[in-house]
Amino acid sequence: MGRIGTNIFLVVFAIIWTIAVGSFDGAIGWSLYKQQQAKSWPTAIGTIDRSDVKVSRSSKGRRTYQAVIGYTYAADGRTYLGDRYAYGAFMGSSSQNAAYAVANRFPVGAPATVHYNPDDPADATLDVGLHPQALFMILFLMPFNAILIGVWSWAGGAVWRTITKPPCGGLKIQDQDGITLVRVSWWSPLTTGLLALGISSFLSLFVVAIGFDQSLSLTGMGVVLGIVLGLGIGAALLTYLFGPRADKFIAIDTLRSTLTIPPMGGTKSEWTVPLASITDVRSRTVRRGKTSTSYLCIDRIIDDGEERNKEWTISLAQDRLDGLIAYLRERAALMKAI
Repeated sequence: MGRIGTNIFLVVFAIIWTIAVGSFDGAIGWSLYKQQQAKSWPTAIGTIDRSDVKVSRSSKGRRTYQAVIGYTYAADGRTYLGDRYAYGAFMGSSSQNAAYAVANRFPVGAPATVHYNPDDPADATLDVGLHPQALFMILFLMPFNAILIGVWSWAGGAVWRTITKPPCGGLKIQDQDGITLVRVSWWSPLTTGLLALGISSFLSLFVVAIGFDQSLSLTGMGVVLGIVLGLGIGAALLTYLFGPRADKFIAIDTLRSTLTIPPMGGTKSEWTVPLASITDVRSRTVRRGKTSTSYLCIDRIIDDGEERNKEWTISLAQDRLDGLIAYLRERAALMKAI
């Protein structure tokens, strides 16, 4: 698959992922908005006339439990039937205890405060404000949203580099006292933060679902979300502050006319060679099954006239690697001309 084909695939995948995840994000966002809006709605005293738990079984035999609450209330001189106890509480869960806890809150025959929409009295709910299940769904969607941001960052960067064709494939270049440094390995604060956010939210789902049987209170869910967000932000901040210490640069010394490759790709020491001795800079890709490894290869002439090559594994997108090779070839040719 060529570069353009890869970019098209990335963009199409990002769009599909956005539609899929965005639909759930939109549903949760709407439920949070309605829960807050309902706090200012007028109220009526209604009566619970149904309170039980619906048990569903998937094709694989897994059971899910959902509290089913029904109530009657009067508004504007009319009687209405309601079946919503909270916006966002529309999905079943694997926790039987959590479902029965909701049903037990609203026993049949008990009075209940109903919050109804003054513009549409049939639109009503029993709970208002933030709801633990809505926060659990935010936690559930965090790994998927982390992937969403990462995919768009990757796809957007690839498309931008294809259109603008920045020098050296968009790799960071800086000059220090006659030495040109090209950054070829680095830790991205965004990537690190998204990884920490995705992994911590994924693991916390098991803690909430198994350790607490999805019965955490609103405060408890808020604490879990705070910890997960803190880990993601903290990882990104630490990478921003200390990540540059681990960055690796290819150095081109203009005064000495040398090229220095840092320790990378399994090598433990840096490698320096005169630019004038370089005959070619190229890449090599080795595929093993579904995985592939890219190598940066440098061909050079040694003192006795024999041509030798040296190579390093390198973790760069192909367009970045191609840009780096073109840049090094240009610098080597320039030094030969001098």
